[in-house]
Formats: sequence, C-alpha cells, structure tokens
Amino acid sequence: MNIFSGYTNTMKNEQNKNIIIPKERLVHLDLKGAPPKISFLNKLIEDISQLGATGLLIEYEDMFPFEGNIKVLAAGNAYGREELKNFLKRCVELNLKIIPLVQTFGHMEYALKLKEFAHLRETFTSPQAVCPTHKDTFPFLTSILTQIIEFHRKAVPSATEFGHIHIGCDEVFQIAECNACSQQDKHSIFVKHVARLGKFIKSKWPFLKVIIWDDMLANIPGNLLKNSKLGELVEPMIWSYSARIAEIPREEKWRKYAKIFPTVWSASAYKGASPLPRRIIPPMQKHYDNNRGWLRVMHREHKVFSKGFQGLTLCGWQRYSHFAALCELLPAAIPSLYLNLALISHNDSEGYLQLFKVIKCEIPLELFPGETVQISEYHPLFLNCQYLGHATYKYLLNLSDFIQKVRRYLERLEHEDPYLSFYHVQHNFSLPPRMQEEMERLEGYCHALEHQSKMAYKYLKEIYDEFTIAEFIEQQIYSLLQIVQSYHLNAKKLSKLRYWSQRPFKFSKNNGPVIKYLKY
Repeated sequence: MNIFSGYTNTMKNEQNKNIIIPKERLVHLDLKGAPPKISFLNKLIEDISQLGATGLLIEYEDMFPFEGNIKVLAAGNAYGREELKNFLKRCVELNLKIIPLVQTFGHMEYALKLKEFAHLRETFTSPQAVCPTHKDTFPFLTSILTQIIEFHRKAVPSATEFGHIHIGCDEVFQIAECNACSQQDKHSIFVKHVARLGKFIKSKWPFLKVIIWDDMLANIPGNLLKNSKLGELVEPMIWSYSARIAEIPREEKWRKYAKIFPTVWSASAYKGASPLPRRIIPPMQKHYDNNRGWLRVMHREHKVFSKGFQGLTLCGWQRYSHFAALCELLPAAIPSLYLNLALISHNDSEGYLQLFKVIKCEIPLELFPGETVQISEYHPLFLNCQYLGHATYKYLLNLSDFIQKVRRYLERLEHEDPYLSFYHVQHNFSLPPRMQEEMERLEGYCHALEHQSKMAYKYLKEIYDEFTIAEFIEQQIYSLLQIVQSYHLNAKKLSKLRYWSQRPFKFSKNNGPVIKYLKY
C-alpha cells in the first residue's frame, strides 16, 4: 500500500516556486552532549553525503583532545587524536567540508567552570562568558583556536575541505559587567573582541574565513558595525528555528546586514530547538516547516547581499548549554535529519527517491511534499524501513510514549487523587484498600521503568559510551522512577494504618508555613 497516496501532482508544480537550493548544506554535530562513538559517525557521514550534505559544522567543546597547558579542558571521555584524525580524513574522502565551531565569548562554561580559568569570567558567579578585557583572555582563546585549527589543518590539508572556522559569539549573557568592562559600551566591547579574533585568524591562517552567529549583531547600531570593518573579517550565520520563519518580517535586518556583509549564512534545525528541550523525539513537522521556510527566505533575500547566501546549516543541538540536560539523542533525530537534508538538497522527487534509497525502503513509495504536507504521514515510513539507528529510533519512540503515560499518571496523583495527596501523607490519614490498589499500579510502573533502563542500555551501547547512556537513563528514566518509588513508599505506609486520629488534626512543625498564613 502506498502510504503517501494522498499527494497530488499539483504539489510537484509547487515545489520549485519561491525556493532556492543552498550552495553549501552543512550538518551540525553538537558534541558537547551525548557524543556518539566514531564508528557511528562514520556510518552517519556515509548517509548524509549521499543525501546532499556538503560539509559538517563540528562543535567539540570539551570532546576535543586538547594538549599542553590547556589539556585540562578535555573531558575524561574526549575523542582520541588518532580516531578523530581518521574520522576527518574519511569526511574528506566523502567530499565533506569541515568547519570547526569554537566558542570564544559566550558559552564558555566548559572552560570557565574550572578553577584554573575562573579568573577569566566576566562575572565570578557565572562561567558563561569570558571577560574580553582581561589580559589573559586573548592568549587563552588563541591557544584553543591554535590547537583546533592546527589539528584540522594537518588532518585536512586542503583549503577546499577546510576553509572556514566558526568562532561562535552567540548569547553572550554577561557583557560589560566587570569593573573594567562596565566603564565601556557593551556593543563596542563586543565588536572589538570579535574584530581582534578575526584579525588574529586572518593573519595566521589567511586561507580561513571566519563565521560567527548573528544574534549579538542584531542590536548593534549599523554605523558601529560599518566602522569596525567586521564585514571584512567575519561572515554572520543567521539562525532561526521558527516554523514560521518565512512569515516573520525582517526586511530591516536584511538591509542592515547587507550594508556591512557581502555574504551571510543561514541556520535551521533538525533537532534540539524545541520549547521542550528534554523531549525524546524531535517534532519533525516543526523542523520541516522551518527548513522549507528558510528556502523561501533565502530565495527572497539572496539578491540583497552582493555575494548572496553561502549556505544553510542544519543545527542539531544536543544541549542548550554545557550545564543543560540532554536534548533528543541523535538516533531519535535521524529521520528528521535525513528528511530535511533531502528537502534542502533537492526539494523535488529526486531528493526523496534518494532518501528512500538511503533508508532502504522496500515498499514502492512516491512522495512529493508540498506546502501542506503533514509529517505525521512519515512515521509509518521511518518505522518500517532499515536505516542507521532504526531500531534505536523505534525504541525511543516507545520510550517517549511510555514516559508520557507515566507523567500523566503522576500528574493525576499529584493534582486529582483523593486518597494519596500531600495532606494524606502529612497526617497519616487514608483508606488502606485504596492504598493497596495504588501500590499495585505503582509497583507495575517501577518494574516497567527498571525494564526501560535495561532496554536503553541494549539499544544505545553500540552508539554511545557508558557515561552518555548513564546520563540519558538518569535524566529520562531514573528521575521518574524516584518519584514513583516515593509515592509507593507513601502508599505502603498509609496502607498499614489501622487506627486514625480524630479531626481536626493538630499542626506539627511540618505545617509551619500553614500556621504562618493562618496567623494573618
């Protein structure tokens, strides 16, 4: 049966209207959370190269094997230098460009959390951003850049495959706050810092072009940007993960940037860009609409810039920041990644035929997505085909459904249950038969969650190390298990009661807040 039989030929005619196929199509690997084994990444790059990717934007953070006086920056499970070098060489063999992403202003938690570099913080209470005026900051940042750039230059000697470096500079939440910086204008501080880094890179590695995220540029006056000559030093990467990106009026922003920068990049998302960052499965419809919207925006605005758009990056955030919990794991997002990569690489039947080939669909399918395509239709496709991580994807789908079921049950206990509320536990006052019934349900959920933990290890062990698996289980399963076990203990205690106090109940020290309010 053709599960996409509802699509009409009119969709074929709509496909190439008001869109542009980006010259460069990058896939972002966010390794600061749940870093996959190199063996898995080697299989991934085989697939994405077939689907139309032209390069990788690799954000290492503490997974890079730093050496020397900054060796302490590397995590205990950082990649080995040899395995990473071989991975990069394999990327080159597949004609994939390599762009390292190295944070150099904000999002520096992985370094500034350490005692050795705490003195470089803009504010001592937060390790989020460096102080750009501290005398040790620039040497520290250039040490990081030098190690990463030189490593990639040797592993990828051709400027064709390694011709860009991304220096981050997004979401600098602390700026102009320390004693030295607070005397200066924050926009000027930002521009000077970025320009200094750009000049350093250009002088030492003339073949490299520098990319930065654009969000901090958006509020900087155009005259300041123009006078700083940032347009000669960096290329902004404009990010938006909104499903309605094509409907958001941004003419003023485009015109402002066009006066400064000859060219820009755009950035969409295939995962990790949701209002619910701890979800297990990414919302494919949202990401599909976001990417299709970007193709329309790029078509509409590319002539504004003298050299147009350089390309589109599919971002796959694994954490929102170094301290944040994990977003969706990469295997859960492969359907979203492959689908959107096919979209931005071809946007026609050729791209989807290539998609079917990569995901090894044995069922004859025809797919011509148009403006009204509903991605829910894709679930049968990704459940029945054989592709990288397909078994893990199915497991994570089932886990997501089960966790939602447990959460709904716990929400009922917390807000609606008439026998196992906070009040009943506080006053040892409930009906034993009802507690026995609840205990059976709670025991069932405890056993099921423990089983899910074992299944998680089974399906993730070929993709991740034990540290990542443990973190995933702790965040998604054990956190719920502890709550369920707590309810079970309370239900068990209440089930053993045979005598109860007469009302009204006496207030105890645990009721202090209640007594306080009653005194008003």
